[in-house]
Amino acid sequence: MELPDEVREPFVNVSFQTAALHERWNMYRQLYADTDGALELMNASASAFFGNLQRLWLDYTVIEICRLTDPAETGPKTNRKQNLTLEKITFLLREHGLDRLVPEDGLSKVDKACRPLRQHRNRWAAHLDFAENTDPNHRALEGTARAQIEAALNAIREFLNEVHFASSGEHWAYEYGVPIGDGHDLLECLCRAEAFRELERTNWRVRLHRRSVGDRSISEGLYPITELRCSPDGVGDEPSHDA
Repeated sequence: MELPDEVREPFVNVSFQTAALHERWNMYRQLYADTDGALELMNASASAFFGNLQRLWLDYTVIEICRLTDPAETGPKTNRKQNLTLEKITFLLREHGLDRLVPEDGLSKVDKACRPLRQHRNRWAAHLDFAENTDPNHRALEGTARAQIEAALNAIREFLNEVHFASSGEHWAYEYGVPIGDGHDLLECLCRAEAFRELERTNWRVRLHRRSVGDRSISEGLYPITELRCSPDGVGDEPSHDA
C-alpha cells in the first residue's frame, strides 16, 4: 500500500540515513575488522592517525545510532522538539491509522539492542559523566564493542524492513552498501606506499628528501609523540609517550 506523504517522506528520510550509516560502518569494518593485515598496515603507515580515527569513528557511529533511536520528542514541556527517529515513525503510522504496519515489539527490540550504546553516548561520547571520570572506585564503562554496534544495526534494519515489507512488499539491503573509493581502495594505496618505502630502504637512488618542519626533521623523532595504535577489539591501545 502507498504510504501517505506525511508518513512516507520522513520514513524515506530515516531509511536513507540508515543506509548511509551502514555504508560508513561497512568501511569501518573494511579497515579495522574484516581485512587481513589491515591493522598492521595502518599501524606501520600512521599509527597515531589511524588509532585516533578508529576511536572517533566508533564514537560517531554510536552517536548516529542513538540519534536514530532517540525519543520522538525532547525538551521542556513548554517547548517540545520533534525528532526524526524510529519512534516518530511509529507515532506517524498510528496517527494515520496504519497501526498494522507498526512492527510488533519492534521498538522494544531496538531499545534493548541500543541500551549499552546509549550509556556510552551519554557518559563518554557526547558527555563526560562526572562519576565515571572523577571517582577512582567507580567502574568505568567498558569499551564499545563491534558486536554491540552490529546488534543495534541489525535491530534497526529489522524494524525498518518490517515497515517496508508491510507497505510495499520489498526489503532494503541496508547492510550491503559500499561506495566507490572505500576502505579497500585506501588500503591498496597504503600497500603501494609500503612497497615504495621498502624500495626506498633498499635503493639509495630512489630515496626522498625528508620532509621538515622548521629546521627539525619529522623522521628524526625529535618531538615527543603520543603513540596510539589501531586495535582489533575496537577500543584502541592505551596511549604512551616516547621522546
